[in-house]
Amino acid sequence: MGKKPRYKNVLFLIEGMSEKKAFEIAIPELFENIDESYQVFFPRIVEDGIEKGGDITSKYGITAETIEGCICKLFLDNFFEEQKIYPRHITEIIHIVDLDGAFVPNDVIRNGSNPSGEDKVFYGDDFICVNDVEKIINRNQRKRENIKHLVSLKQLNVRQNGDNPNSRQIPIDYSVYFFSSNLDHFINNNANMSSEEKVRCADYFAYSYIDDIDGFVKFFTEDPDALNDMSYEDSWKYIMQEGQLHSLKRHTNINILLTRLKEKTT
Repeated sequence: MGKKPRYKNVLFLIEGMSEKKAFEIAIPELFENIDESYQVFFPRIVEDGIEKGGDITSKYGITAETIEGCICKLFLDNFFEEQKIYPRHITEIIHIVDLDGAFVPNDVIRNGSNPSGEDKVFYGDDFICVNDVEKIINRNQRKRENIKHLVSLKQLNVRQNGDNPNSRQIPIDYSVYFFSSNLDHFINNNANMSSEEKVRCADYFAYSYIDDIDGFVKFFTEDPDALNDMSYEDSWKYIMQEGQLHSLKRHTNINILLTRLKEKTT
């Protein structure tokens, strides 16, 4: 029999407060049902000492060659310092990203104003509406390249001492899952919610499943828009299909993660 790991700390990397609200109750409970010694953490992006939300996969200046290091710098270094936890203490890193229609053809990105009057991108069923088309085309290209690199990873190499570039690297199991267009699209059937609505509805969603971990899992695994009957690799191949609108539709592959975790509790 293999030796059980001494530490069982799992990191969930998420984009914003709505993701944290939606998952911070049910996900830790699911891991605790596997083994009570598991602890789940939700590190936030920190820049210049300030905690921020945001999508690291589309952030300007981050490339496929630098994104692994940027994940460590923005998500992990501050977390390790504050929690007094080190890379060798981490069992797994799970990354959740919104696709924001990153893999759609450029010709479905239209110039126009948001129907809500807000100064932000509007995601339709088969188009993206924005007042700066070129900016979104460039964003989508960055996002595609970065996501493709992350999907290729099985492990993330994290420096033992974050501030020391010469410190030993610790390989940690890594996987990345998606919502398209975004989390709100899937749990609320609305891809264009305000920041306030996102957090409020995510909070309501989370509290709907207190003491109902089976209901939480079924919400994702039994929804017809979840990519069921696919492997992790095939779900990514489907969503990244060239010339298709899959990354704009209401899809997710988080059902694959939840199924894997639920099976460990039985």
